[in-house]
Amino acid sequence: MKKVINQYLFLLSMLISINLMSSCEDTMLNNMVDDHVYLLNPGINEAQVFNFEKAIAEVIVVKSGVGQRASKLKLEVVPALLTQYNQANSTAYKELPASVYSLSNSSLDLPTDSYKASFDFVIDVQKFNAEQAKNPDATFVIPCEVTNLNPGIEDSVKMQSFMIPRIVEPYISFTKAGFLTDIINITSKSQDKVYFDNKIEINFPASGDVNYTIQIAKNSAQLINQYNTENGTTYVQLPAEALDLQANGKILKGVNYADYTYQVLKTKLVDAGNKPKYGKYLLPLAIEQVSQGKVHPSNSVVLIPFNYHE
Repeated sequence: MKKVINQYLFLLSMLISINLMSSCEDTMLNNMVDDHVYLLNPGINEAQVFNFEKAIAEVIVVKSGVGQRASKLKLEVVPALLTQYNQANSTAYKELPASVYSLSNSSLDLPTDSYKASFDFVIDVQKFNAEQAKNPDATFVIPCEVTNLNPGIEDSVKMQSFMIPRIVEPYISFTKAGFLTDIINITSKSQDKVYFDNKIEINFPASGDVNYTIQIAKNSAQLINQYNTENGTTYVQLPAEALDLQANGKILKGVNYADYTYQVLKTKLVDAGNKPKYGKYLLPLAIEQVSQGKVHPSNSVVLIPFNYHE
């Protein structure tokens, strides 16, 4: 009899546990937010457009919530929206001519498990610059209306984005360029090899690792003479044989900077009699090549000063 009662109690406890678990599953989503689809930058949307071979300006759509619903959207360029906006806000934005851009995808599917997607405008940078040159004071806009074709309860059916393309040249540069004001001291007590590092950076989202090459600037003598003349200094160039430079490096995808390293070989800073050649040295380095983007026209040269003394 006792065994039967124990079995009954065990089965009863199992049924209660299953019921509680089922109840939890049924109510687990009660306090979760339903999917909500919206524009990341509604209204005025200043978009960085990097001047690559294919220059893209994005209207980004975002979905938040528990991810139970797919969404379909479409985008149309509606000039009348810009007229209405200018009148309502006392602004004078100018519509960007349709000949300057194309829309890669006028419709968009946002699957259940996705939280972000974009409508992509391809900007003809040469034509854009020509329009800007004709109207230097104008701010050009692409007036966009995004329609949610299967909106949820909390969703707006119509959403507006006034895209303002801002053309940006994709550059690699030294984080600290030009003459470095922090003079590096090397003494007779320093190690024979003195290790240093500085930073190099990009201003664009790379599609992969960015490979670059650094070397002693080809116009080193000119750079040093110019600096000495303008500043009343007497720097001489750090001998090439006294430098161990990491000439080739990379900035990893997803990161916008890297360290470049070099060593100064103190044992090579000697005169003809193999005695220490104390003095003030300058190391001009230049970024010569990059696998993505462009080398910055001015911030690609750094002058690193050294003071070698007892």
